[in-house]
Amino acid sequence: MRPFRSDGLPWLRVILRSTVGEVELTTVTSADGFVLLDGVTGLGIPKRSIESTPLPAAHGSVLRSQRLDETDMYLPVSIRGTDPDDVAQKSRRLEEVLAVASDEPVEVQVTAPKTDTTRRRYAYYVEGLEGALGGRDSHYTFRHIPLRLRALDPIWLGVTRVPGPWRVAPALKPFLSSTSESLEERRNLIADPSMASLDGKSIAGGQGQVVAGGYVGDTALQITPNPGAESVTVVLQPSPIPLGAITTASLYVRGAAQARVDIEQWSTFGSTVLGSETHTLTAAQWGRASVTQTRTATGSSVQIRAVLTAPAGGFTGPVLVDAAMLTTGTTVHDYFDGSTPVTDGWVHSWEGAPNASVSRAVRGMAGRNIPFLPVVLASSTVQGQIVVDVQGDDIAYPVWTIDAPGEDLLLIHEGTGEQLFVEGAFTEQITIDTRPQVEDIRTPTLSNGELMERIPIDKADFFHLRPGPNRLRVSMVGATPQSEINLRYDERFLAGY
Repeated sequence: MRPFRSDGLPWLRVILRSTVGEVELTTVTSADGFVLLDGVTGLGIPKRSIESTPLPAAHGSVLRSQRLDETDMYLPVSIRGTDPDDVAQKSRRLEEVLAVASDEPVEVQVTAPKTDTTRRRYAYYVEGLEGALGGRDSHYTFRHIPLRLRALDPIWLGVTRVPGPWRVAPALKPFLSSTSESLEERRNLIADPSMASLDGKSIAGGQGQVVAGGYVGDTALQITPNPGAESVTVVLQPSPIPLGAITTASLYVRGAAQARVDIEQWSTFGSTVLGSETHTLTAAQWGRASVTQTRTATGSSVQIRAVLTAPAGGFTGPVLVDAAMLTTGTTVHDYFDGSTPVTDGWVHSWEGAPNASVSRAVRGMAGRNIPFLPVVLASSTVQGQIVVDVQGDDIAYPVWTIDAPGEDLLLIHEGTGEQLFVEGAFTEQITIDTRPQVEDIRTPTLSNGELMERIPIDKADFFHLRPGPNRLRVSMVGATPQSEINLRYDERFLAGY
């Protein structure tokens, strides 16, 4: 095992973490003094046990079952210090973190900086801390520990994903009324308004990374310009725009120095610049750049190109870009996407996958008059398809939370036909946990299995999510715009890096 990369940085970091604290092991000597030596095993794909039955009248056998076995991890650690007392204190710290006298598991987190992966599993201390003085395993300023841990669940957990939330849109409309304009609707045609898909991607003139502290208080795309770069360019592909439609694009920018921002919308048919405006924005606060254009070329597609030009002297730091929006018409509306809370009567929702689809804003009929037969039809049903794309090697177990009010909740996995139905109304948040050895449904006041009685036997599938796209359908009646459906799950991998 090569202890370091060509740039001198560790190619592997292992963190052992418990309720007491944590110890970081790296392949390069650090100030903490815990060095990971050659010979590490158990961080890759676990062993698999296969049960089979011999065929009575033919060669070979047939598979009965298979499972991944519990896994031992061997971590040869060298503790470095200034003197024997220093080494002994660091050894004691490692002993405390490993919780050798309790049943508490230790979180083993593995980070590979080169591949930008961080994964974790839970394990128990087995051996290695028996102690060694003198010889090859101990000296004045070091002590070698052949640490062995055992993971009963061999799967590695990756990032915790939280798609959603999904909430009801009122879909109000007059019935047999002479007022046809009583329903207002806007659509943000940018499928990725937070630009999260550009996280970690190379951008013309720089590198993109999604960070906290966006314009709307969530995240933003931070662009770190390349050394000496005079500009960086972000290209967005909106949803198809009708021919002749007047559209207005805008996004928010904040830079480490003053920058010139051009938003140019191009027709790829002949590379015609349809519209461009230049804005000078300050470094200390968010500023919005916008442009209005009309699509004119038949058979063309439209892209939005934001060019951020460095001031004199070059960039002095990263530039933040967020809240991209493209709407029809010449008015620059307030920014919204499907995750924006209800504001001034406007209800926002995603038309597909959150942060990967067009979003819409709808405002109902408050304050409007319907002069003839004032019958209003209003949808109070959350019903629609959700596509959850699971990354990883193994199935993921979702944890659902559903905010009240609502009734007759139905979750369907369209790929397998599995269904989970919760009958009746509920007035507080429901949590549905599908993780193995948990499989529970509860509310803050009903947490002892009472709700299991409201799940029919033929619709009691606490289904999981398979790697790749999972098409799910959610239905709930009696909902309001405040009713939300959320889920979260941990990515699951066979290897630690």
